Amino acid sequence: MKKKLLTTLIMMIFLINFLPAQEKANDEYIEAMTTSDINQKAQKLKAWVDKYGGTGAQYENFAYATLATLPYQGKTPQETIQYGEKALEIGGLDDSTKTQVLIHVASVYIDQGSNLDKAA
Repeated sequence: MKKKLLTTLIMMIFLINFLPAQEKANDEYIEAMTTSDINQKAQKLKAWVDKYGGTGAQYENFAYATLATLPYQGKTPQETIQYGEKALEIGGLDDSTKTQVLIHVASVYIDQGSNLDKAA
């Protein structure tokens, strides 16, 4: 009985400490996505990915997908491929977003003339 109580207490402490960090990540993601200027949106999303990428943040896959499909200034084909493949690797995208990412990444591969098998 004591082990069960101790385990429950430790799990509660862990969850309580985790929730504020997740909430902050969500708030920063929402702030980035509601920015109307495309270049600022991309800049904020890149900062968000640098800060929360790889941490299992709730919207990580959508941040990568948005960066892959967003037509911001200075975007390179490699960025489209990198962000798109990362979004697809993480998974959890809705069908519409996944289709957009696949189309963008495939078109970049075709434009580059490299690895047409991968584009298909």
